[in-house]
Amino acid sequence: MKRNIYNIHGQRLRDTQASMLVRIVETHRMPSSAAYAKPWATLGSLIDRRLIIPLADGTYKPTKQGIETADAIRRLDRGEPIRRTNIAERGINRNFNKYWDDYYSHPLTYEYHPTLETICERSR
Repeated sequence: MKRNIYNIHGQRLRDTQASMLVRIVETHRMPSSAAYAKPWATLGSLIDRRLIIPLADGTYKPTKQGIETADAIRRLDRGEPIRRTNIAERGINRNFNKYWDDYYSHPLTYEYHPTLETICERSR
């Protein structure tokens, strides 16, 4: 399903920008300008967002974020859901687990000694 606007990883791309990014990731070249009204402006916006890097020989190298964004666009066009990072995979959660375990399992601050995992399992 084609969309007018793609919002992926905090990047808001119009459909022309998204389709150009997918084509550049596949071919490493700018697609023919017949399909795009302002191809150089669209290309410049992808470079400004650091999704692609222009090379001296006229080709373009997609960055890691550009490749991930293009894969997400392809999945959205096919109708597959995008996997969002789980909060447990972020570094902030590890710090919170340590804070929870240190503070609430201490006998002077809390009589019961639960771990954060125990509380989360009980709240389901």
